[in-house]
Amino acid sequence: MKIKDELTFWIKVPRFSCKTVLFLSKFFSKSKFDLMCLGYGEDYEDYTGLDWCEDRELSFYDMRYSDFRLYLKIY
Repeated sequence: MKIKDELTFWIKVPRFSCKTVLFLSKFFSKSKFDLMCLGYGEDYEDYTGLDWCEDRELSFYDMRYSDFRLYLKIY
């Protein structure tokens, strides 16, 4: 039986590159590559995953969205 090792990263994404990262996220599984936003939607205390089809017109420079992170899982 072989055990898979997995690495999980949270990478802070600058606002000016969020749209590019969000575009790239449509080519990967959300369980492995996901752009997350703090303060988006109804939950202002947790990170919410963004989707290219729904959120591509989002204003990433709006200060209500305080932090963007890329969730990256490698195994």
